[in-house]
Amino acid sequence: KVYEQLRKRCYQIGPEKIGKVETSFAGMTSSSHITVMRDHTELGYLQDKIDFTPAMSVYKIQIFDYNPDDREKVMAFLEKTKKLGAKSGTSSPYQVWSYEMGGPDNRVFIVDYGKDKASIEASIAADMKKMGKDLDGWVKELTSLLTEVESTYGRRSFRSSYLPESR
Repeated sequence: KVYEQLRKRCYQIGPEKIGKVETSFAGMTSSSHITVMRDHTELGYLQDKIDFTPAMSVYKIQIFDYNPDDREKVMAFLEKTKKLGAKSGTSSPYQVWSYEMGGPDNRVFIVDYGKDKASIEASIAADMKKMGKDLDGWVKELTSLLTEVESTYGRRSFRSSYLPESR
């Protein structure tokens, strides 16, 4: 009910004022979806290279599910991925997110940053090449632990939003 009222209020405020509000939130728009996310800073890579300006206005969101019993293995794999990237000299900035509250407990989000879809894909391809002989084992472990749910480009992913059942 609260979110329904907020949506109605947005219409009453008008697009000009809503535009100012959206600008103050770095261009994010509001919706009725509840998303309480956790940034796993320790698992992300090159945090200082993520420039939240128009130069990095597009990102790729990959949503993965995993067996809840494998949570520790998944977190260890993500930690190993970061170390492998550092050892190989990869340069694509990314973050790892999960639900902090609400939503499935067995879901992670990998967010790659870039100026457009082509630059993101080129950067990821270059990083894969840098991984060399380690790539095959990494891909095998990735596919044994994680199942991709969705991959999208842009500033948001509706699939990652969590909308609780109405009561």
